[in-house]
Amino acid sequence: MIRPQTPLWTKSFIGIALINVLLFLGWQMQLSSLPIFLRELSGSDTIVGVSTALSTVAALLARPLAGYKLDHAGRRGVLLVGIVIISSLTALYSYFPFVAVILAIRFLHGFGWGTSTTSSNTIATDVIPKRRFGEGMGYFTLSQSLSLALSPVIGLTIMDALGYRAMTFTAFGLLLVALIAAIIIRFPQVEKSTSNRFAPYERSAVRPTIVMVFVGIVIGSVFSFAALYGRSVGIDNVALFFTCYAIALFVVRPLIGRIIDRLGFNATVFPGFILMVASVIVLSRSTSLPVFLVAAVLQGMAYGTVQTSLQTMAVVNAPASRRGAANATFFTGFDAGIGIGGLSAGIIATWLGYSKMYFVMITPLLFGAVIYYVLARNIRKIPDDAEEESVAGNALSQAAENKQQ
Repeated sequence: MIRPQTPLWTKSFIGIALINVLLFLGWQMQLSSLPIFLRELSGSDTIVGVSTALSTVAALLARPLAGYKLDHAGRRGVLLVGIVIISSLTALYSYFPFVAVILAIRFLHGFGWGTSTTSSNTIATDVIPKRRFGEGMGYFTLSQSLSLALSPVIGLTIMDALGYRAMTFTAFGLLLVALIAAIIIRFPQVEKSTSNRFAPYERSAVRPTIVMVFVGIVIGSVFSFAALYGRSVGIDNVALFFTCYAIALFVVRPLIGRIIDRLGFNATVFPGFILMVASVIVLSRSTSLPVFLVAAVLQGMAYGTVQTSLQTMAVVNAPASRRGAANATFFTGFDAGIGIGGLSAGIIATWLGYSKMYFVMITPLLFGAVIYYVLARNIRKIPDDAEEESVAGNALSQAAENKQQ
């Protein structure tokens, strides 16, 4: 018997993907531009790493609380609070060109980022049907890839032409549009958790989350120092690194999602780790633009493969009333890795230089691959009894959307 294709491209799915694009655009413009601004103010690579670590610590604090509120109080309010925080803080950076003040703003900014992205990812997992979960997550994370392709080019170009303040106002405008969209768009209601126990982490998400910590360490080092590294070796147009990185993500993620649905996680995670090791080796040897961009493509393919796989693994086995906690668990691990990576990379770069620092980043990848093999390689893609439930849940979501029309 051929089962009917479960609809994926609903209004709710398109709406939350749009909001996610705008969130990531506003955030990534700062992420690629702020290290240069801070480096000029402080003259220190360590300060750049501290900035990344502070925003990560704040996100780590925010995500468990956001996950709990998402499951107990509903999705919409938490999403709006997170967007309000990051949009209101974005324009403040250029008005206070002092290292200590910028670091304080960065901490608060990270709190809003953790809240808003935990919310948007949880809403996405609500509206994606389980039978097409890998494919749906692949397409949803394309919204992040699109922003990665555009934000560094937009941010660095505006900063070079008009100054850092103009760039922050552009990011603020994008986040304001995201806020308006979140107010207007209605999403299907999900049954709230009735438990009074504060359990911000979801047990089924812990093992892939541990693996993601080690992947995040490498991503944190790449995003914190790729632009500075490129400029240090005389490479012009360093923004192209992020563009090529994002194009590779854009191509890989939908394919990876379909492979997960058909073949399972091992068919994507192990090749992803191999690609990521290759990417940091090439990056550590980059002294020209072509090699620099090859490293970006390899890194984008690797990250798109591993992150999509691990996030799907972390969320797909969680009950609907615990998806907020599952997303909070996963992104807590991701943020922890980003923070450790940014801070440790800054320290290592100060001692050894950027090239050797990136070569050292092979070590956490090897640890991550071993931990995946030991802990997570046997996790099932979809629970045996979840498929029929997911179909019914999707039908309810469709009915809620039709009622709102």
